Amino acid sequence: MKIIYNTENRLFANYRKMIGGLGGYNGQFTSGVYGIWLREWTEEKHRNISETLERFIDSGDFRLNHLHMGARE
Repeated sequence: MKIIYNTENRLFANYRKMIGGLGGYNGQFTSGVYGIWLREWTEEKHRNISETLERFIDSGDFRLNHLHMGARE
């Protein structure tokens, strides 16, 4: 189920690259992910994530998906 309409890159520029750089799937649950987040952070990215979350909350949907991201994907 996790791959249906999955939008891996909603928080990181390249989710798979981030996972690889952290040594695999479990690396995303370590403090190393914070450094990657800080390097990639921009005001625009923050605004896009906030707008995506607002659309998701306003929709009443059960799961966040690509439709909440508007024209970005």
